[in-house]
Amino acid sequence: MEYYMLPASFLIFIPLLFLIVKQLIPKSGNLPPGPRPWPVLGNILQMGKNPHISLAKFAEIHGPLISVKLGTQLVVVASSPHSAAEILKTQDRLLSARSPPSVVPHELSVIDQHSIVFSSDLNNHWKFLRAFCRTHLFSPKAELMGAGSDTTTSTIEWAMTELLRNKGAMHKLQAELTSKFGENDTITESNISELPYLAACVKETLRLHSPTPFLIPRRAPETCNIMDYTIPKNSKLFVNAYAIGRDSNTWEDALCFQPDRFLDSNVDFRGQDFEFIPFGAGRRICPGLGFARQEVHLILASLIHHFKWSLPNDEDPMQLDMEEKFGVTLQKEKPLFIVPM
Repeated sequence: MEYYMLPASFLIFIPLLFLIVKQLIPKSGNLPPGPRPWPVLGNILQMGKNPHISLAKFAEIHGPLISVKLGTQLVVVASSPHSAAEILKTQDRLLSARSPPSVVPHELSVIDQHSIVFSSDLNNHWKFLRAFCRTHLFSPKAELMGAGSDTTTSTIEWAMTELLRNKGAMHKLQAELTSKFGENDTITESNISELPYLAACVKETLRLHSPTPFLIPRRAPETCNIMDYTIPKNSKLFVNAYAIGRDSNTWEDALCFQPDRFLDSNVDFRGQDFEFIPFGAGRRICPGLGFARQEVHLILASLIHHFKWSLPNDEDPMQLDMEEKFGVTLQKEKPLFIVPM
């Protein structure tokens, strides 16, 4: 029995030893800097429960473009407007390939045929799907699609939280809505563009609380260069929208909720201003941007205009828990409970 166990042990040990040695040997090429990875595991144990925050802290140490290892997968993360522009604009055509979810080959072929978000290649069929969605789905009839998505509800929840904590901004928004609509008039989509402070509040919410902490990952189909660094073939590329929105080199008082910063600013989230890209940019910008924009503005304006809000038991809004729950969407760790008055 023991005689046969020895070769079996070697069969397990040798591949493991190979992986460890491979990761310990210095890699050739000029990779972006980053934290030193552990053998086999890479930097997974350093991510914590909020990887977007951990990677933002790594960027403060190593620079706006960093590399980490998640297991054996090399991941390059952009955490500044300039590094994001390199991926989403300068190298957009090359890096438009998605890194789809891990699925069996049949499911992967279905994704490629029917998804404009996760399809792995930017080909003619993808262009057809995008044109079809723009023409037939995201038209004025889009209200038939339903009440909204996780990203929409998360944005509204964060907006209400910030407005409750910032009474000056809340009163200013209420005054704008009352001035435009009176006390009882119904708010309609056609009037949204006439509410600059509402737009500023939504933008400031999206800046501080990006609906998705990372834009959907891209893949390097071949070796390329970004900011004088070598990005190997099949690397995954993340854009940390959370870190970019809170970059103190770009935003004054970056951690403070200040909607007024957008009143005299042309910065918008349509993908042209890389300091503010909650919906992405370039060919792979969120296809539902226009619909989400109208939906968030309309719902938030209606909530603020028709009701006054308070916390249960007259709790102090400044004591609200602002912890985030990491996921595909960035939601509050503790859901917001408020009472209409």
